[in-house]
Amino acid sequence: SAGGAIAQDKSDTIRVAMYTQASTRGDVYGKNYIWPHMYWWEGSYDSFVRVDDKGRTLPFAVKSWKNINPTTWQITFRDDITFWNGKKNTAENIGKTMNYLLNTDAGRAAGVLRASKLASYRVVGPQTLEIVTPKPDPIFMPKLAAFYVVDMAAFEDLGIGEFSKRPVASGPFEITSWSDQEQHSKAFAASWRPAKAKNMVIIEVPEAATRLAALQSGEVDI
Repeated sequence: SAGGAIAQDKSDTIRVAMYTQASTRGDVYGKNYIWPHMYWWEGSYDSFVRVDDKGRTLPFAVKSWKNINPTTWQITFRDDITFWNGKKNTAENIGKTMNYLLNTDAGRAAGVLRASKLASYRVVGPQTLEIVTPKPDPIFMPKLAAFYVVDMAAFEDLGIGEFSKRPVASGPFEITSWSDQEQHSKAFAASWRPAKAKNMVIIEVPEAATRLAALQSGEVDI
């Protein structure tokens, strides 16, 4: 039963049953990404952009962009992105993400780079940087839906192993614990996109029949 793991006040907790765990937990730049990882990440991390059901790229953490030449994209982030530790996101922080992906062995193995190829980057303003691709990529921006804003100073201080269990991001649900089967989070008041509940719990429930029974009985909401 999923019940014991999510025995919180139903009125203020969103309860989600997922078929499997995110293999990299909170390390959004690990070897695996998208399915099922995004379901564990979307409430707690701000992706660079979003893509709607019509395939349109929508501003999200990135508020604007332009393709200034065939291989160079200038992207500008919102200036109100706050991490759970109170620090503000900046283009310098995103630059550290790009540096990690381009210049470290672990970064170069990141799953996001299977689709999004990077050549270089340059910080050009407080919230603006330029990203250069090896060759023209007209669909580069929608691919950034798989990139997430994280506090790279915390990532560097904690290391991949600890950060994956105790990440520092900026989404509306601040992760308080992440075990092999469960992720617990609480509303983060300083998020630019307010949480719609006080708490969220995601639990791994591999069996489809058990997930359905939990939904029908009201043990889970999603």
